[in-house]
Amino acid sequence: MVGIVMADVMGDAYVAHLVLKQHEAYPGQVQSIVYMCRFLSEMVGYWCGALLSNQSNWGVGLSMRELFFFLALLPIFTVVPCIVKLREDTYASHDVPPLRSQLDSLWLMLQRRATWQSVCFLAFFNALLLRNSAWGNYLTVAYHFNAFEYGSMSAIGSSVTFLAIYLYRHYIMLAFENPWHQVYIITGCVVAAFSLLNVLLVFKGNEVLGIPAFWFAVGDSAVISFAKGFQYLPLAIIFVAVCPPNQEGVAFALLTSVTNLAHAFAYTISNMMLRIWPVELTDLKQGHFNGVWKLTLLTSLVALFPLLFIGKLLPRGKGELEAMKAELSVYGARFVALLYVVGFIWVMLLSLLAIVRPCHVLVGGHGCAD
Repeated sequence: MVGIVMADVMGDAYVAHLVLKQHEAYPGQVQSIVYMCRFLSEMVGYWCGALLSNQSNWGVGLSMRELFFFLALLPIFTVVPCIVKLREDTYASHDVPPLRSQLDSLWLMLQRRATWQSVCFLAFFNALLLRNSAWGNYLTVAYHFNAFEYGSMSAIGSSVTFLAIYLYRHYIMLAFENPWHQVYIITGCVVAAFSLLNVLLVFKGNEVLGIPAFWFAVGDSAVISFAKGFQYLPLAIIFVAVCPPNQEGVAFALLTSVTNLAHAFAYTISNMMLRIWPVELTDLKQGHFNGVWKLTLLTSLVALFPLLFIGKLLPRGKGELEAMKAELSVYGARFVALLYVVGFIWVMLLSLLAIVRPCHVLVGGHGCAD
């Protein structure tokens, strides 16, 4: 996992470097290519996983041990041969600014209104992007979804995300100057609406419509992934635009860490919400599904709340973002730093608790009998 994170940061740093050096035909070109490659590879990986991990049902495929061995060998044959093609520029030691200067540059970046205000909205938006953590168990118990069906749902999700990024790059980005508000409002509403449609699956509404449960779930998941795909590039463009020169890697990693921690925070809250209604696996096996649709309704409505603040916090486009760079606020920078520290501690403590005491209610357990 450490290697994946390091590679991700290095890739982000290189992308930010190219953008800041204006080595692209139009704003967002490099980021869009990177994201399209990412989701194309995810699509291939999910389809391969879906096809190879269904041995118990098809009699053809790989065991769990064989799958892990295959995954261990895969980077050796795909990544290692590419090393000879990598180019690394070298810099003299006097070209590298001292550590104090680098820290001051990062602190100045956080003080800019373009940075702290945008990061606050994106963290708020992602922190309330809750999910129904019982949904996977519900599909298994109520509709007996197998490994291939789960894998194909993820693969189709990556496929439509790839399509969304392609459409944003070739049409929305070129046709609209300030599209970020409309993109987040429309996609946020679409995600909430189609999450609510999962309620129909609980009440067998798909049977009334004559749609098999699998295809109903796939369609619902695909539309949600398609809508979320339009949100990737605005976020990447915002973060790259505020990065200081020669600090691209650290700056981009810092900003994306805040939003990633917000994602992780949303997962922990989603797990806690399992205790609101009886939606544990044991409850579902007894046919108690009422809590599932209630939890779906709650998480879908909560995700709409950040959209009320979009006009106050999120810039309309890159022009407005550039204008906001001139305004500085020490308090804004301190608040972003506080978000990072609190989010990191929260996620670390909950992750450790999930390992040490998985029965604890804070991580979605039944409660520990001490």
